[in-house]
Amino acid sequence: MSIFNRLSSIELSEQISFATQKVIYAAPGIHKEVTDSMINCIELLGKENIVTIIDKDPEICRLGYGEIEAIERLLQIGTIVRKAYGLRIGVLIVDNNAWIFSPTPLLIENQFNRAIINAINVNLEQGLELIRSISPDLFNKDDNAILKESYKNSINNNKSTPEIGKEKFNKGDLDIAKKDLNERPPKKFDFERRVRTYSSHIQFVELSLPGLQLNRRTLKIPSKLLNVSNNKEAQERLKATYSLINENSKISSKDIEQQLLKIRRTYLKSLGKRVGNIILRQKKEEFLSELEKIKVSIDKFSANIRKNLEKELEKSKKELCKILLPGVMQNPPDDLKGGILTKKPDKNTATAYLNFELDKVIPQVDELVNDIKLYCDFKDVTYEMLTDNEFQKNLRIHFPHVPWPKPFDEHYVIPEKDPEQMKLTF
Repeated sequence: MSIFNRLSSIELSEQISFATQKVIYAAPGIHKEVTDSMINCIELLGKENIVTIIDKDPEICRLGYGEIEAIERLLQIGTIVRKAYGLRIGVLIVDNNAWIFSPTPLLIENQFNRAIINAINVNLEQGLELIRSISPDLFNKDDNAILKESYKNSINNNKSTPEIGKEKFNKGDLDIAKKDLNERPPKKFDFERRVRTYSSHIQFVELSLPGLQLNRRTLKIPSKLLNVSNNKEAQERLKATYSLINENSKISSKDIEQQLLKIRRTYLKSLGKRVGNIILRQKKEEFLSELEKIKVSIDKFSANIRKNLEKELEKSKKELCKILLPGVMQNPPDDLKGGILTKKPDKNTATAYLNFELDKVIPQVDELVNDIKLYCDFKDVTYEMLTDNEFQKNLRIHFPHVPWPKPFDEHYVIPEKDPEQMKLTF
């Protein structure tokens, strides 16, 4: 047998099926195929000669190291099950043969990948030392004469307590794990691996620059001030809202808008309003570099517009006062009417009132400038998005030269009598 091996749950099951004396399995978790093979050996080996050591943490099942149903079956049959928190290596001992292997978390990769080499054979002495470290009590039974004789010359044979798996995995541990997994069940690992594949290629991007287009900012005029206005020139601006910056203003963000538009066209692809924009992850660094240039432009723009912006706001307030003044003098709002000594306010009083009320709703220069911020949020592809047919179709339309994988993994077809014939179909 080769020193280097591949041990998936199928190969582990096969090795266990050859057992004539002992089976000791230690790993983060255990799969149903391995459990079934152990159960098939009970009549020949006896329950006491089948030992399983696993991590009791339910997260093990969510990572794909094993299934809670497999552990439950072993407990129901009555074999020895022990727990070792934090265990992440695997050890299999079948009679006098031993392997050390790296268990495969299905969340990361498919354990049936035939290119994976994850195990090595160890010699008899090493195997026996592993048995002693894991389960020294096996050597204290009368029916283990072969192992006891073989172990006489091995190292550290004076130890009598296991280094791992000291506590039994009981029904209480099982109930806690099952409850946790019912609340947060494991995901479908084939989908999750595909999500990782897609996430390595793309990310969703939400890019926005609110507050930049100051000439589109409007002011909501208090309803109590919207009484009468005979100024036809201002009718389009004076309704429920008022254009804060005149359209003929020198304040313009056109250059920055053009920069942002160019970046969007270069790096981002829209998959529709429902799905949003995506970017190739390989282009992300270039994209972020371009965004830094826009941030520099925004800082310069913000610094340069302060004086002009202050003038524009003051101009807008004066225009509003001029438009609203006749109505306020002729038909003063209730709060003004009740706060003056005369029946109607004079021009100075009405002007002061309007300035006071408009100052409440017209933003300060700093407020407007601070609202000009560039936001860029990245999100990875989700399981739900991966199963969306429209997403798959649009992805290939917008990136026809990227060799996208299939949306889903095909499962192995496992023949009952000849596992070696298993093949991954595409």
